[in-house]
Amino acid sequence: MEASTVEVVRPIKPPGRIHGECPIRHVSCSIRHMHDFTILVAPGAFASAVAVTVDLLSAAAAIAPRLKMSPPTWKLRALAPGPVQLSNGLSIAAPPLARSRGPDRSIWVVPGLSTHTTTAVDHRLAQADVIAALPLLRYHVNKGGTVAASCSGVFLLQEAGLLVDRKVTTSW
Repeated sequence: MEASTVEVVRPIKPPGRIHGECPIRHVSCSIRHMHDFTILVAPGAFASAVAVTVDLLSAAAAIAPRLKMSPPTWKLRALAPGPVQLSNGLSIAAPPLARSRGPDRSIWVVPGLSTHTTTAVDHRLAQADVIAALPLLRYHVNKGGTVAASCSGVFLLQEAGLLVDRKVTTSW
């Protein structure tokens, strides 16, 4: 079972968004009028990592009205065209990730990549869909966006050069 720890990389210059005080201690909540999260779905990603991310956001959306907060919104984006094959034979349909024409202030989340060895990580990071996603991740962060990853998804952030001089923790 994959841990639910999510590591967040914040841009050096924070975006000019309105941040409110969250009623839950130690949690910063953003009030936005667009998708709060973009879940990047890579071929072979842990199905559980994708599902847990969606389930957590769904639960947050369900309790937000009781807390008098705006519910989070999210969208799925695939790193490869067509239905994305996840681990254990599951698949999910999602539009492909593309460079945003306008500002995208959503937090991009990279679920675990379903790799079990360092050799498998190296092989996965050399595949075309990951290579194509690297400049998009860098562009998102350079334009003030925030990225996060769970489990072995942190290796994709590292490969994009987004973890330089940062400490991260992974359950991998």
